[in-house]
Amino acid sequence: MTGTRIISSWTDEKDVKIDLIEGTQKVECRFYQLPIRPGRQVMFELWMFDGALLDQIENARILDVVEGNISGFSNRADQGVVICNYDWRFEKA
Repeated sequence: MTGTRIISSWTDEKDVKIDLIEGTQKVECRFYQLPIRPGRQVMFELWMFDGALLDQIENARILDVVEGNISGFSNRADQGVVICNYDWRFEKA
């Protein structure tokens, strides 16, 4: 799968330090309100970096984006990938 990276999440950006120890651990990252237009696919890539790449899982998960509550927004394929909240304003010159 190929495409454009639309978001990323790094522990450094949130000042989160994860010290791994031997054994099984769980790390969770949640994204909130990421309105992607229906008809797209989203691919997740996971990687661990500590000055050098330690581990990487390409195509860890691929999800189809389905119709949701996007009232008033187009789902045309030629429109942008992400739906954002915006307003228009018109003033006569």
